[in-house]
Amino acid sequence: MNTALSELRRKHGTQFGVPEDRVELVRLDLEILTQMGTFVRVYAGGLTMFTSQATWLELGVPEESVRPLRYRRPPRYLIDPDEIRPFRNDAQRVRDALDAVGIKVEFMYPYRWVGYRDWSGWLEQFREIQAEWEARRRERLIDRYDQHLRRLVDDFTRSAEEAYTALQAARAEDLPPRDDFVEGIVARTLARMPTPRQIEEKLVLEYFTPAIATPSLLEEELLRQERIRHRRELERERAAIRRQEEMFRQRLERYRQMAESLQTPLEQVLDALLREVDEAVQGTLEVLRTHGGLRGRASERLRSLASRVQMLEDLGNRMLLDVIREAAALTRPTDDESDDQAAARVDALGSVLKRIGDLVGGARKGQASLDLVAQEVTSHTWRSVCLDCHYVWESQGSAEPVFCPRCKSNRVASRQTG
Repeated sequence: MNTALSELRRKHGTQFGVPEDRVELVRLDLEILTQMGTFVRVYAGGLTMFTSQATWLELGVPEESVRPLRYRRPPRYLIDPDEIRPFRNDAQRVRDALDAVGIKVEFMYPYRWVGYRDWSGWLEQFREIQAEWEARRRERLIDRYDQHLRRLVDDFTRSAEEAYTALQAARAEDLPPRDDFVEGIVARTLARMPTPRQIEEKLVLEYFTPAIATPSLLEEELLRQERIRHRRELERERAAIRRQEEMFRQRLERYRQMAESLQTPLEQVLDALLREVDEAVQGTLEVLRTHGGLRGRASERLRSLASRVQMLEDLGNRMLLDVIREAAALTRPTDDESDDQAAARVDALGSVLKRIGDLVGGARKGQASLDLVAQEVTSHTWRSVCLDCHYVWESQGSAEPVFCPRCKSNRVASRQTG
């Protein structure tokens, strides 16, 4: 029978001078595979959300030191690493279980193919491990959230005190008062701590199955095979058919869940704008650190940035856009500008760029991007820690809490959680 595949074999043999019966045709018949099983991969998310990169000031290294040019900054852990280790172990257990029943197909990496006879057993084991994961997430992290906040404040207060002493010994320039320095580091670190809701939504163990399109090259042959499969399916045992249909139902449900969790177009646009701003700012700061002033196209890039990200105003972030325009204005020298005035302008530009970096960080980590356009929401939920008595409380309001309700101290660090 002269099928599409036999014709492909004939043309291949003619092209390379090989007899047709010696040509082996590799058929990527994905439709057959998806009828007999499914491709699946495991996803363990959020395992790095409790780790942040330390700044040189947090480590007690002056900004003007040459050490930042020679060393990589180490990570800082927001909670005890032993709390995350069991989650990593669970992820490895699931992957090992998938490796035991799955078949590696090179062109489908990182998915593995699992036949429907093994599917139910693997899925049952996955759900057991997933249930352990979710129970541990609730009991060890969310229910003990305040305890983790207190430990974070203790650890970073102590390390900030040590860093300040080291900076004094190194005669670092422009050091703020000790209390302000410590409070600033603790507050910035607290802002990096994921909220309970973020922990629940992002520290997850899931599996995914791909939607696969049939290659057009094999369309004719696949239609012939479909007729053969249809006759064979009539002869299969009813129990096997039920198992297969259940697997398909579960896969469609997974597609639905995956579609619901996809990032919205609005979030994608905002992420792209923030990423462009951050890249431009970090690039300009690097030029200032290296050359002590603007070089090359750094000025032009910064001036054109404001016009490219004007949509930030429509997304509710007018403050960030205004500061970007302020930075662009500082790239232009004034008439008859002296060397001292130029140096002062460059210093002011550096400060404004750092402020932009802080605003970008706040836009990314402080709240979900959709909240930026929800202007009607005027009340927020705050989780606060007193840096003096270490009292932790939750409150609601449009402004960040200023005083501790227990000891009335004004040394308070807060995290917006809703």
